[in-house]
Amino acid sequence: IGTATVQQLTYKKVAIGDVNLKTEIGSDKIVSVKGAISGPNNLAIDGGYNSNDNTFVISTQIQQLNLKAIEAFSQGQIKRANGNVHGDIYVNGNISDPRWKGELIFDTAQLATAMFGSLYNISNQKIDFDYPNIGLYNFTVTDSVGNKMVVDGTVKQQPGYDFALNLNVTAKNFIAVNQSRTPNALLYGIGIVDAAILIGGTSTAPDISGKVVLDNKSDIHYDLPVKSNYADDLKQVVKFIAIDTIKSFNNRNTLFTSAADTAVILQYQGLKYNLNLTVREDADVTILFDPSTGDELKIKGKADLNLGVDENGQVGITGVYRLTKGSYDLTYQFIKKRFALIDGSTITFSGDPMEAQADITAQYEIEASPQDLLNTEVIDNSSTLGTAYTNKIPFEVILKIKGSLLKPDLSFDIKVKDNAEGVNTALATTLDTKLEQYRNDPSEMNKQVFALLILGRFISDKSSDFFASTNSTSTNDMLKQSVSKFLAEAVAQIAADLIKGVDINLDLKNYQADPINNVTTRTDLNLALSKQLLNDRLIVTVGKSFTVTGDAPVANNQNNNLQYLPDITTTYKLSKDGKYALKLYRKNEYEAILDGYFIETGIAFTLTMNYEKFIEIFQKGKKKSTK
Repeated sequence: IGTATVQQLTYKKVAIGDVNLKTEIGSDKIVSVKGAISGPNNLAIDGGYNSNDNTFVISTQIQQLNLKAIEAFSQGQIKRANGNVHGDIYVNGNISDPRWKGELIFDTAQLATAMFGSLYNISNQKIDFDYPNIGLYNFTVTDSVGNKMVVDGTVKQQPGYDFALNLNVTAKNFIAVNQSRTPNALLYGIGIVDAAILIGGTSTAPDISGKVVLDNKSDIHYDLPVKSNYADDLKQVVKFIAIDTIKSFNNRNTLFTSAADTAVILQYQGLKYNLNLTVREDADVTILFDPSTGDELKIKGKADLNLGVDENGQVGITGVYRLTKGSYDLTYQFIKKRFALIDGSTITFSGDPMEAQADITAQYEIEASPQDLLNTEVIDNSSTLGTAYTNKIPFEVILKIKGSLLKPDLSFDIKVKDNAEGVNTALATTLDTKLEQYRNDPSEMNKQVFALLILGRFISDKSSDFFASTNSTSTNDMLKQSVSKFLAEAVAQIAADLIKGVDINLDLKNYQADPINNVTTRTDLNLALSKQLLNDRLIVTVGKSFTVTGDAPVANNQNNNLQYLPDITTTYKLSKDGKYALKLYRKNEYEAILDGYFIETGIAFTLTMNYEKFIEIFQKGKKKSTK
């Protein structure tokens, strides 16, 4: 009993205002209460409490209540609140049976929820208090572009301090979700919905049913939760505590109290809902599998799903999400490739949404030479395979995603693109036979897949049976040539990120002193660096050859030190397209007949033309271009 004054009260850095509160008790045991808040918020409270019969009266006059203050007390559930509410509310009756009358009016107000992020506008809307009902009659909320969501119905008090819910929610093209990505957000993006929902049940056991449609312009992202092995490990640990620190063990009689000695406590029994969710065909949905790597699945398709929660709080989703478009971003170390989804893929829900089963096929198209794949298997009949055997043709790397979305199984396949230009029946059959061998050996298939994704080419087979042929090149030499191409392209791609504008080329060359018996006496490593200047018109290349294995040849020239000088080539494009070019060079080459190096310096004029048929060389440029 007394007077309390707080000036410039703030809560969580939000100004509440000056608080004044005065209470008095009369001889008849009636407690009177008077209080006010002034400043950013203006409201007054006047009332009293009769301790003789537990009755009370409270009159609240709200001239201005800033939504920023409500946001501060929302425990982070409300964001970006702005605007005010006003109204008068009168409550009286017994403590156990209160009665109310009044209204609460929203002026031009805005707020967003932490979960969905979308900014909701509430202007000149009223909540009506008329015991036993709290009414929301055509209570209209608009999104940022003016689309409406209407809530109509009542919340009615029932015996036992519970409230019966009878609310209808309708919306059309309503932006329900507009959330930016944050470290803890599981759902973000843009979610535009049509809705027809009935909220029934009680405040302790809400029952929600109806239909929600995710519209075409939606772009929803969902991050699959990462399983915490640490949390699972804690379950295996036994924790010992002192028993005298638990009150229920210190005074066990407190466990057994009569119902009359306990206050009535309303216990939340859980949310129960049964919603039909339809996803329209052009709505974008992205599922992030692994935030650390960026692996994600972007999908479009049709879905008719049923979402439900039982009384025990178990969430369930049933139905099939049929995918028509989309992509899967595969990230592995420095590989990042986007695979296009193939129509007919599905995600099937049959209960726990975390156990949804994927049956997804995606493909990545790349052009590569089949010669690297077939190599010496077809050396004797390569002429029957056509010109496509030595050219690059389109291949499809197939990615199959099976099993649970939380832990999907990934597998790969390779096939020639259907109706690829220039691929005749003989080449198609030979390639399919070779790829079928890899399908029976997943490790070999994965090796070829990653060679295509990283280097854009196949890797020659290294088994002894593969290289058993009549040609004059030994298996060891073939391996060195394959390694040479592999290193050259790998180093070039890595160097492109580290040294901008500089090309690096590596090459291994084998020299045989006894070609008849396939005896290799020496292997040289050629290293070259090139730089393009003057808008790529001038190319300067500096390189050198080093002997890796075997004896270095003796230079048969007047100055043996010249063999250590680098090779220098300067090429200038006389025309922008490089058709005409002038080349100046100085190179130190090995001559097998002389068994030594000799210096060659010269100038050359080059004419370069691209053609598919020999006759195109003699056609004029315009006619050739038109063709």
